[in-house]
Amino acid sequence: MYLARLTEEAAPELYYMLPEAFQIRQNIYGVVCLDDHDLPVGIAVVRPDSDTVHSGKGNLITEWLYVLPEHRRIGVGSMLIKGIMDMARVNGAAFVEGCFRDSEEGMEEFFLKNGFLVLEDEPLYSFELSALFSSQKARALPKPGVNCVPLSEAEAQSIRILRNNIIKLGYPDYLSICSKDISFLYMGEGLEPTGCILSYYDPDENMLNVSLLINFDAKNPSHTLMLVSAFIRTSAAKLPADSRVSFVGANENMRLFLEKLLPSRESLEESGKVLCALCETASYSK
Repeated sequence: MYLARLTEEAAPELYYMLPEAFQIRQNIYGVVCLDDHDLPVGIAVVRPDSDTVHSGKGNLITEWLYVLPEHRRIGVGSMLIKGIMDMARVNGAAFVEGCFRDSEEGMEEFFLKNGFLVLEDEPLYSFELSALFSSQKARALPKPGVNCVPLSEAEAQSIRILRNNIIKLGYPDYLSICSKDISFLYMGEGLEPTGCILSYYDPDENMLNVSLLINFDAKNPSHTLMLVSAFIRTSAAKLPADSRVSFVGANENMRLFLEKLLPSRESLEESGKVLCALCETASYSK
């Protein structure tokens, strides 16, 4: 087996190994492990992130790590990690981060085995989408106005402004991994975005993952109401009735809003944790 660099040109042939909402762009790259017949058996996708809380410039975050079931436990995953670490060193990254849910069996052990250190965890919440649809408070939300624009219809300049505002606040570039189907911007005067709700749907898990709900204009909380209203109405129209919604505890705005909108606090379940694993490239010796 051997490693090859993942390119935008080769990515379409590997989409069956990636989540449906995932897209390969210039700021996302990675490595592929191929067998002796030049067939891909594993893939690791990373992106640069110099705005992490950890020291170092140009750190890499592992967005996706996958090995075909029939090729697991024979060293393919470790080969992919080695490829990522080599890529990190070439690009001057001091650290590589890997995020995973504690429900992903074996992932913590895998990262520890490959020289990572688990640093922190975030609670992961989820709830049934139907519980939100049946809530009288949710149904009473105002209809989103013309200022609430689907991400897919937003002007490129507005998306660039939004991305810059998000990064200035210390958040990673969530726009790079969000589906455009159920993500919205709130457009203020001069077509400048003053808030957003970003999410992507995972059909394998039947889960709508909310990455971020934020309002840059604290003087106008109604903007957040409009974003949540657009999110609920679009989810009801596009997703299966038995879908679930998940978000990390750090997304405090989302948690506070949902506690008010859901029929009861019991509707909001703590369904696990998202763990952050970190490896310093200088000390990696695998």
